[in-house]
Amino acid sequence: MRNISDTTKRQSDLKKQELKDQALKEARAVAPKYCEKCGTQYKDENFNLVKKEQNQAVFHLKCPNCNNTYMLNVVAPAPHMMASQRSSINIDVNSPEELSKFAGKGSVTRDEVIDIYQKLKSGDIEEFLRS
Repeated sequence: MRNISDTTKRQSDLKKQELKDQALKEARAVAPKYCEKCGTQYKDENFNLVKKEQNQAVFHLKCPNCNNTYMLNVVAPAPHMMASQRSSINIDVNSPEELSKFAGKGSVTRDEVIDIYQKLKSGDIEEFLRS
């Protein structure tokens, strides 16, 4: 039973890697080649796939020299047509895995912020963090 499970997991991991490799290959055609801040040339390992959908891929791009960080949105609206948009970001997310955890999540509502504020104001912070 374990061998089937291990084989299935390996096949799933290979498929994910193939999807990532294909998305990166397509993105590199329209992605920036050099960091706009320091001029360092980007390598494949500087692109981390955050999300992939049918005609769109989102990458986290970080310069290995100056740590300038971007989100790169690559869109293929029609066959043989591709465009990208790069947005500079300043966040405290340290890894692609951590970024993937939050990608696609909804924003925090005002009510949620007020609820948290009231809980923190009226009680013990350590107790709040445990709940």
